[in-house]
Amino acid sequence: MRIFKDYKNRVVLELFTNLTTFRVKEIVLAMRQGKPVEKMYCTSFGGGKNSSPLIESIVRNNIKRSGPLLSLNYVPGQVLENKLTLMTPEEVIDEIKKSHLRGRGGAGFPTGLKWQFCRRAKGEKKYIFCNADEGEPGTFKDRVLLTEKAEMVFEGMTVSAYAVGATEGILYLRYEYKYLERYLEHVLQEFRDKEWLGKKI
Repeated sequence: MRIFKDYKNRVVLELFTNLTTFRVKEIVLAMRQGKPVEKMYCTSFGGGKNSSPLIESIVRNNIKRSGPLLSLNYVPGQVLENKLTLMTPEEVIDEIKKSHLRGRGGAGFPTGLKWQFCRRAKGEKKYIFCNADEGEPGTFKDRVLLTEKAEMVFEGMTVSAYAVGATEGILYLRYEYKYLERYLEHVLQEFRDKEWLGKKI
């Protein structure tokens, strides 16, 4: 990547992606010989929702095996509209315990137990925190989930808030993923417009 200012003092960004040893040699050779390298610039956005007008990122998901979570035929709001209205918080927790759902972090702590402890904990106000900080080195699971399944993340936070008695949710978005902020705010507004968030829940 090269950043410089042109004759009008505008910042110019030259970006090369999908580099291999062969491509690097090709680019360096062309620059040394004074040949144009514009055709080698990155001219497209990444795959999936990275190309959304609300994201416009060159980041690629690089998923080798999508697994059941990403390949799931998920319909946003289905749980909130069809299931949550028929179940008590305790029933939701029991269902989660029966599913043997665990956290995606290294500890793999049982989610149902965590929710049960939180439900029983004393306190006037409770919060749901989603820590999208990629705590495990070399993993990008949080980034991919926030990009491709943001609705699922927010719906999961809403279900957990209902189960434990929380009234507010907070998603921690690390600085490197700031480019997702506008898109995530858009998804949240869609949830509010459809009354999947707010006093109705």
